Amino acid sequence: MISHRCWSRAIVIRRATLADIPGILPLARQFRDHVSMQSVPMEHLEMSLANVIEGVLPGVVFLSLDGEHVTGALVMVETPTWFSPDVRMATELAWFMDPEYRGGTAAIRLLEAAHDWAAERECFAVVMHSIIQGESPGSADDILQRLGFKNRERTYVKELQHACV
Repeated sequence: MISHRCWSRAIVIRRATLADIPGILPLARQFRDHVSMQSVPMEHLEMSLANVIEGVLPGVVFLSLDGEHVTGALVMVETPTWFSPDVRMATELAWFMDPEYRGGTAAIRLLEAAHDWAAERECFAVVMHSIIQGESPGSADDILQRLGFKNRERTYVKELQHACV
């Protein structure tokens, strides 16, 4: 359920700057913990965001804001496809929303911003992920399918104990 404070101002979608990282980190921590990746230090998340924002990685971080409050973020990177280095995709690294703002239009508007960014870069496709909650699909599935995304594969994760320590 969306709280009444969510309707107090217009939600703004814009590119993140380095100055936005402290406001993104609380949501990034929630997302990290939700996907059982607590072993990843917060400093790594901060560094990853900075690398995308500064262009070390070819990508973009879009934010949704209610005033100065970060309500969501979508982190995208441009990657080559396996079948051709000249064919690029815009691939999601992370897409998360403040629970109080889920169910509104901000998540869709973040996705539309990423779609426009990918089109400007002449990417072949936009690749998004949806977290599986137990046996049921994640809530992002409905949004992605409504917007024309097709489920093409499943991702399996095996955490390596030494990777982030």
